[in-house]
Amino acid sequence: GYFSHKCLIWGLFYAKRQSVHLQNIFYSWCFLSGGAVACIVLVELKYRGTLRHAHEMARADASSYDEIWKTFVADETKLRALSGLVDAYKAAMAGAEKRSKRQAAASVGDLFDGAYALQPLVVAKAEAISGDAGVVYGNTKTVARAFQKAWRSYGGDYRRLCDVVRVSIAFETIDELTACLERIVADDELELVPQGLEKCRFDPEYAPYAGQFVGYRDLQLGATFKSAETRDRGLDQHIVEIQLHLRVFEAIKTGHVTVGLPVHTTNLAGWRMGSGHRTYVSCRNLRCS
Repeated sequence: GYFSHKCLIWGLFYAKRQSVHLQNIFYSWCFLSGGAVACIVLVELKYRGTLRHAHEMARADASSYDEIWKTFVADETKLRALSGLVDAYKAAMAGAEKRSKRQAAASVGDLFDGAYALQPLVVAKAEAISGDAGVVYGNTKTVARAFQKAWRSYGGDYRRLCDVVRVSIAFETIDELTACLERIVADDELELVPQGLEKCRFDPEYAPYAGQFVGYRDLQLGATFKSAETRDRGLDQHIVEIQLHLRVFEAIKTGHVTVGLPVHTTNLAGWRMGSGHRTYVSCRNLRCS
């Protein structure tokens, strides 16, 4: 706009007072104005192309997730099991510790020091409550990804990073997953942090495309781990994330399969970062670029 106005003024001025010098000035302003417009157009075209590419990357995984989900909602037995899971989650949140979902760490350094010390303890706890049916795996969020999420999603507020320590438990059936949720609620060493129903993505009413989840379904819990050891080491206020998965969805997320087929394996930890999850990460990064 600035260059265009300058060109107009110089054009009107030059029309009355023609000279080689003024002609060169007028051409210069036209050149700069045209260059600025071209840059704006190219940036806009690149932005639109990037969004289109991100959408295309996520479409294949989303269709596979949807294919599986249709088999769940079409089966009365599975639908009742999903309803029971949602009810159990609502009851868990109703009895959760009344506190804000923010870390107590005084600095980012303290947050990660605590996370590195707490991660193996949380994994061991998850193995104890997973039962015979659950497969447990988990690792600490990287510093780079934590800073990226803090700035992209939380305006730089690191205290809202409540998934630096994270652990996943994968199950074959909804009933197994619900039973694990009930064990978590009943465990005296785990105190759940209240959160919304959107964290229970197995809810038939949940809209998986409202955010950037491309159809994936799981259940995420925020909790503090208050064992004798964590209290002694000052780790009992650190909020951790417990993710409960179904293996049939996890298989697509990890890139092990591309259609909704049952998965029978105990080596989920070996394919945690498969092509499906990498597609999601690439898609998310493109949208934010």
